[in-house]
Amino acid sequence: AEDEVTAAAAAPARHPADVFAALAAGAESGWDYSSRWFGDCRNITSIDTLSIIPVDLNSVLLRVERTLTDMAAWRTGACDFLQQAALNRRTGLQHILWNESEGQWMDAQIVPSGDATAPHTRLRTNCRVLSNFLPLWALTPSDLRMIGVDDRVVLDQLTASPLSLRGGVATTSCSTGQQWDFPNMWAPIMHMLVEALDRHGHREAAVELASQLVSSVYWGHAHSGAIFEKYDARCMGVRGVGGEYEPQVGFGWTNGATLALLQSMAGELHLLSRGKDDECTCADAS
Repeated sequence: AEDEVTAAAAAPARHPADVFAALAAGAESGWDYSSRWFGDCRNITSIDTLSIIPVDLNSVLLRVERTLTDMAAWRTGACDFLQQAALNRRTGLQHILWNESEGQWMDAQIVPSGDATAPHTRLRTNCRVLSNFLPLWALTPSDLRMIGVDDRVVLDQLTASPLSLRGGVATTSCSTGQQWDFPNMWAPIMHMLVEALDRHGHREAAVELASQLVSSVYWGHAHSGAIFEKYDARCMGVRGVGGEYEPQVGFGWTNGATLALLQSMAGELHLLSRGKDDECTCADAS
């Protein structure tokens, strides 16, 4: 029903089939929904997922290709094919999605051109997005040396961004009411970011991010007896908001990410205090 309402609101400028396809692709991305997929970065009626080249999808595919390369080591032809696929993807990440002036990768928008075989792309700079930093999870230190990227610059950009808040790292800097936008923090993305920083030797920063997530889970459970699917990054233990359904408790990936961090960083994590500023009272923690 929600999709039909969205398609109707987008008419007559857009055909319903185009809107439905974009909504389906947005749902398949896992980020359902986010300003990342919106043409105007504000309204779901402008959703245009099919024309966007996502940073995180290509990061995941790069690691998959390298894992498959290791698994196929005994088959020369398959191994060579997968090695080349991974090399091509690394090149694409750098040539298409890297923003040198911003010190981070960014989603790219495919822009129609006269030549269908060579479409133009432009980086989506309207909104800061946490996935901009996930290539650090896929690329190795030797990769960064090969492509001339300084991981310290990327980390500085993350730390200085409006995404980095007291309770964690928000998915985007755009507040749209969608659940994969500001101010929500999601455990699996935090876990990937922790692994990314640790992979490049930033253990202290990784432990700090992990402590933010674990502390939010602790304080949320202490207050409500529940573990949430998403949290408000502005303060500790407040459940996230927005989206098309009532915020869920449980919750598989929050439990899994938290347990993994407790195991891998045992003895290093620290419990952060829960603040008493006004932002912590703006959302219901129960």
